[in-house]
Amino acid sequence: MKTQKEHTLKKIISRHELPALLRAMAGEMGNGALTLGDVSIPMDEISGFRVSFTFDERKHPGSLVLKATVTRKLCPPADEHNDSAGEIRPPGARKVKYKKLKKSMDKNFRRLWNSVKKGNPPDPGMVREFRAECELMTTYPGKGDRLYEEFLSSVGSLRVAADHKDLDGSLTAMKTIRDQKNRCHRKYR
Repeated sequence: MKTQKEHTLKKIISRHELPALLRAMAGEMGNGALTLGDVSIPMDEISGFRVSFTFDERKHPGSLVLKATVTRKLCPPADEHNDSAGEIRPPGARKVKYKKLKKSMDKNFRRLWNSVKKGNPPDPGMVREFRAECELMTTYPGKGDRLYEEFLSSVGSLRVAADHKDLDGSLTAMKTIRDQKNRCHRKYR
């Protein structure tokens, strides 16, 4: 199972836009996350970052092609010694059944949702626990695989908002996660 994933942004920009774009990326990273296209990646999940640009006067006169690639750490792979279908065991953890994991995720999501709806930013520790459960859930094949990347990006946005005590950002991320969960459950339950 893969332990990392690459996200790439390719963009044609003018030569004059390059410094501002690089400063904006550095500013985002200083604030705890980097957004490439529609994917927001928390800094603690980034294991590599490359930026390159090329000038091609024939194809793009006065412009350049910027390519930014982020390597993102994924949840540790499941232990190879699983003995029954539907169960996984990340290193250092007991076996977790999918159904129990989903119940725990639901309970933690409700706690976070209630906190935000009462006007309190979610506890960053609780968000980290929820994020860890979400990452573990995405290691189960056949449970909505094609939706996992977008879902983890939203959970990452929640983590960044919670770390910055951003109530509006937390609420927006929670609504997005709720909508993604509902869409996934309609299709895969």
